[in-house]
Amino acid sequence: LTDANKWLNSLVTNSELNDYSAFYDAGYVGLYGMKSKQLQGLRKLPKNIGQLDFMGRTELTANLFRITLTELEIWSKKVKGQSAIEKIHYEVGKGIRKLIKEHTGKFPEQLPLYKGLGKLKKQVKAGYQKMIKIEK
Repeated sequence: LTDANKWLNSLVTNSELNDYSAFYDAGYVGLYGMKSKQLQGLRKLPKNIGQLDFMGRTELTANLFRITLTELEIWSKKVKGQSAIEKIHYEVGKGIRKLIKEHTGKFPEQLPLYKGLGKLKKQVKAGYQKMIKIEK
């Protein structure tokens, strides 16, 4: 997702985009029905950790699909301008939102959260340390 966001970012840089946060929020509003910060508050996630660290496979895939389809549409239609690009991002997110609801019975913001990636790394490291002690 990080790489996909970088590619999308470089594409929209050449598309007369002025407000990147409004552009990214348009995609979130389409997919989640709310802006990124609102979603973070709803889910009670720490402010200093990215939301991606708590997403499951379905939600991560939905976000990658949102980014990929937005990029494809902007590129193939050679769209320029803030409002036109935001509209595409919103509409793509909205379509994916509908698809997820249709197939899971839940909206994306209702999908289960997973342990933060940081916690998971600590648990793996602690488990590894225990293994080393057992072998000695």
